[in-house]
Amino acid sequence: MATAGLGQREARRKKWITGVVAAALGLTALTVGVTYWVGVTHKEQPLPLTKDLPTDIHQQLSGYTVTHSDQGRPVFTVHAARTVAFKQGGTTVLEDVMVEMYGRAGNRHDILRTQRCDYNPQSGDLFSSGNVQIVLNTPGKASPGEPPRGGQTVYLETSKVAFRNEGATAVTDAPLRFRIGPASGTARGMAYGTREGWLELKSDVTLELQPRGGADLPPPVRLQSSRLRYDKSNGQVMLWGPLEITQGTRRATAEQGVVYLDSENRVTRADLEGTVKANDSGEGRTMSLSAQRIEGDFDPVTNQLTHLLAVEGVEGSSEGKDSRAHLSGERLELHLSGAHPRPLDGDVSGAAEVRLESHPASPAGDQAPSPPAPGAAPEGSQIEKKTLTADEVKFTFRPEGRSLEEAETVGPGKLDVVPSDPNVGERVITAGQLTMAFDAKSRIEALRGLAPTHIVFQPPAHAAPGSAVQESFADRLEAKFDTATQLLGDVQQSGHFQFRDGDRQGRSDDAHYDARRQALSLTGHPVIWDSRSRMKCQRINLDLRDNTAEGSGGVQATPMQDPVAGEPDA
Repeated sequence: MATAGLGQREARRKKWITGVVAAALGLTALTVGVTYWVGVTHKEQPLPLTKDLPTDIHQQLSGYTVTHSDQGRPVFTVHAARTVAFKQGGTTVLEDVMVEMYGRAGNRHDILRTQRCDYNPQSGDLFSSGNVQIVLNTPGKASPGEPPRGGQTVYLETSKVAFRNEGATAVTDAPLRFRIGPASGTARGMAYGTREGWLELKSDVTLELQPRGGADLPPPVRLQSSRLRYDKSNGQVMLWGPLEITQGTRRATAEQGVVYLDSENRVTRADLEGTVKANDSGEGRTMSLSAQRIEGDFDPVTNQLTHLLAVEGVEGSSEGKDSRAHLSGERLELHLSGAHPRPLDGDVSGAAEVRLESHPASPAGDQAPSPPAPGAAPEGSQIEKKTLTADEVKFTFRPEGRSLEEAETVGPGKLDVVPSDPNVGERVITAGQLTMAFDAKSRIEALRGLAPTHIVFQPPAHAAPGSAVQESFADRLEAKFDTATQLLGDVQQSGHFQFRDGDRQGRSDDAHYDARRQALSLTGHPVIWDSRSRMKCQRINLDLRDNTAEGSGGVQATPMQDPVAGEPDA
């Protein structure tokens, strides 16, 4: 039976899910993860500081050296070139100071450097009101006797730093700037746990990641967060909102986020939580996605996004000059591959719904006028609307990841089509399972339905009152479409086929509908009847344009003397 074209812009919606969400989440994880102790194999040039670190500590800082230990293990060492003065309370004023910190387990090598500070050798506390430079994960040895350790070096510069030996923390409320590799940024206030190796940027965190590569580089990635904390013990980077990530025309926001690192400080996963929103207004389309939570899994070796999960209140949309698309559900999952992540397959579930609006092309290939501006009511004679609903929909992409290959409902599915032609009524197709196949441009080629299948033809909106609803039933259906115009070519229904068209009804083993001729052919013990007559033969052809029927092969036509509802007894 007839239906209209399905979802010619499905691929653009799927590409956006990869392009916006995966990029926003992936850049969030990469940006935050690289900010502190992410194990990157290449080495970076250090951030230019006020003074270079001394190349020969023992020679240049031989004026004053003291080491503090915990249970016999060195925790930190204070070096100073000069002792300037002594104050009440046992405080010593030191100049040209460097503090080496080895961590609780002695497996770190961090450096704090300042020109002048007040130091209490009894408590081990230190305060510098001037410029302070902190270098985390410094190349070279950890505590005395430990082997050299590699890793990405982090550079921070701030002022008014107080180091408290009791809690093994260095704190400041002053502004600071930092850099690691291609990422640099600023914040206000810092707390650093020297023994456990945690770092907290207290407020106004801004980070910018410069892209690498050739001449055709993407815009830099910018991340803003109200607070950031890294805990080395559990390998997590916590982000507090409002959290915002931007890159060119792309933007993502969330209330908070977490980045997970493995034992080698490589990103393995990133979560964005609390009304997560992502949008992109580039390439002639406006696209958005929102959910309460979005999670991304990364290959720790390549740092590439491999899996994406959005849960709770998932809403996605895409608008261009010739189409609109909207996706909703409770759970959206994508598997991806490649340096520039390409989708392999995906799944949307939990009251899944896909709504599509488009201008079908004319048979000659002329494109219809653009849809009205966002927010304006579209005219029914111009827009074709399609809505697919199911508990769950699975989809696969072609190998290059640029176009949709197949979409399939898991269990019963429903397709509601409102044609662009006002002379054609709404069509509703339901089946125990619906499968849609697409061409390389993600235009629908075929639709397949498994038992039980049901097609409903509603009369046009301007039809006369009391116009009949047409229905057909079968075990299976297969429909083909013209990929250029997205108009229905034909429909084959088989297995216990039945139809109702007002007073007329029929049944057969198989039925073939030709949309171009608006002709329905019944084979396999076909029978049709109404309140006045009954016909049985080997084949029945119905012309739906003039509402006539013709039988061939052993025709048996019987008038109905006692009109009754339903099929008369054989």
